[in-house]
Amino acid sequence: MREKTVYTDGKKVTITGYSLRVGKRLFPLEDLVKYGVARISPTRLPSVLFMSLGAGIAAVQYFRLIPESVYYWVPVARVAGVVIPQNVLVFGTGAFLFFLGLVSLVVVPVRYAVRITTNIGTMNVIVSRNRDYIERIVDAIGTALHIKSRAEFLEEEKEREQRPRTVRKEIV
Repeated sequence: MREKTVYTDGKKVTITGYSLRVGKRLFPLEDLVKYGVARISPTRLPSVLFMSLGAGIAAVQYFRLIPESVYYWVPVARVAGVVIPQNVLVFGTGAFLFFLGLVSLVVVPVRYAVRITTNIGTMNVIVSRNRDYIERIVDAIGTALHIKSRAEFLEEEKEREQRPRTVRKEIV
């Protein structure tokens, strides 16, 4: 008997009435204990560290907490014949690090996953940046489970009707 396909994205995800197939991995729906959408937040620590380092360097230079004689290792820069002082160069480096951290904080996307729990454990089977795609897959899993439970219910009802009925006599 051919299984009815509930959802397919045409590439790697196929959901039938009995299984969830992702690439070559197959997850029977009868083994699912729990399923849903999971939000995977990116690691923000490197961005925050860059921003803190840049703000610290820029603030130290802006308030002139370290004298210019300490910056002997920073070379004097010449751009188009204009001399850029060492303090401006150090402040610019701090501002650049802060800006780099800010951009990486904004650009790194949030990802979403189809998270399932089976008797093996909890795993993210599909990960994507597109929340709608993940929600469609989770809805299809729910539909497949509903179809499967409905088919099992109808099958049990059909078997119950085919069993011979017995009448009990009660003595009162």
